[in-house]
Amino acid sequence: MEYIAIAAKLVVGMVGILVFLRVAGKAQMAQLTPLDTVSAFANGEGGTILLGVSDPASGLTSVPQFDAQAIHDAAVDSIRDKVEPRPPADVSIETLPQGHQVVRIDVEPGDPVQKPYYIEARGMYNGAYRRIGE
Repeated sequence: MEYIAIAAKLVVGMVGILVFLRVAGKAQMAQLTPLDTVSAFANGEGGTILLGVSDPASGLTSVPQFDAQAIHDAAVDSIRDKVEPRPPADVSIETLPQGHQVVRIDVEPGDPVQKPYYIEARGMYNGAYRRIGE
């Protein structure tokens, strides 16, 4: 049960996240959670999030004691329960060449009729994000 609490903190707290596409510039990226990034990708052109690896500037290494299955389950639950409408996202566990597991979240561009995709607890106006830049 303690692993689930840790997993939730990792997903919400963005520990070990690598976002391949910038969301709002490097300085602001550190303040975003994975759910914010899911919202931004669904409201934009999609993107990929990796949980369980360090910042690429430091060499893309795995996060110590990363429980990929617990993080996977927490990510699936969080996206399903906290983002409205439900975004087109696929969550999977991938194994890096070094043998370490990471959680991969692929977010497709959302249906324009359903946009904006937003964090339900913050509401449509404060909880919707959009990707800016490359």
